[in-house]
Amino acid sequence: MPREKCSIVSPSPASVIRALRDAASATFSGSLYCMRMLQLLLLCVLYVHNGNAFAHAGHEEQLLRINRAIEQQPDDQALYIRRGSIYSGNRQFDDAIANFEHAERLGPGVLVAFERGVLYYRMGDFERATAYFNQYLEQFPQAAHAYEYRAWAARDTGNYQQAIADLNNYFDVLEKPHPGNYIAAANMLHDMQQTEQALQLLDKGMGKIGLTPQLQRRAIELELERDQVSNAIARQDSLRKPLNANPLWKLQMAELLLQDKRDEAARKMAQQAENELLELRPTPARLEQLEHARELLKPPAVP
Repeated sequence: MPREKCSIVSPSPASVIRALRDAASATFSGSLYCMRMLQLLLLCVLYVHNGNAFAHAGHEEQLLRINRAIEQQPDDQALYIRRGSIYSGNRQFDDAIANFEHAERLGPGVLVAFERGVLYYRMGDFERATAYFNQYLEQFPQAAHAYEYRAWAARDTGNYQQAIADLNNYFDVLEKPHPGNYIAAANMLHDMQQTEQALQLLDKGMGKIGLTPQLQRRAIELELERDQVSNAIARQDSLRKPLNANPLWKLQMAELLLQDKRDEAARKMAQQAENELLELRPTPARLEQLEHARELLKPPAVP
């Protein structure tokens, strides 16, 4: 499932209002279009600010706080959007729709479009969800998580090409994309028989977010599928330092060396893993690794 939107730390609403007003007066000289954009930006900031105020409480406590805030500010669009998103997350869809519809009467409908899209995605109405994400992205083309959700809607309807295009946009606009999304995109490319492109995407991801075992291990699997064992070994070796050459890394390397018919090097690696495991506190995972090491150390069967 997709993750929820990342929040940002915002200054106080009063300071934002002053800054935007001053910017409008100094820069845009009354341009109706720019003023409209400033209004939308201001509403977004207020929405995030109000969202942050409730973000760390439980759902019931959040709803109580928002209800009290709405009593004081009954015309605050952001509060209804926030309340609707909580109902949506709780799968109370009728309540969510009622809040979003009310929010649309209080301000620009485009500010409700993202949460509307998420709602319909959760309901399984992918076509309607996509329409709302389209509306939101037309106004906010840098909204990474709208691309992300639209990608899942496309994926879930079998439109992998669109899903990958949206994930590429998500990767481009977000500074630190989630590693799992690179794997999701690579898996779709793999399903489309585009293994080379999948590997290129995984490498692009590691170029952006750094060498990540999660991504490199998926790349190793893809290399083995196309019988590129030497490439898989090179990729496994790149994880030596990040994983401190731990016993599991050694066992994985030993398996790769065996596939490359480097039996002596594989036995040496498995022996090192066994020795290290015997010095560590036994846990179910380590005992399983120890058994695997001993399997690798068994002499090959004589034909």
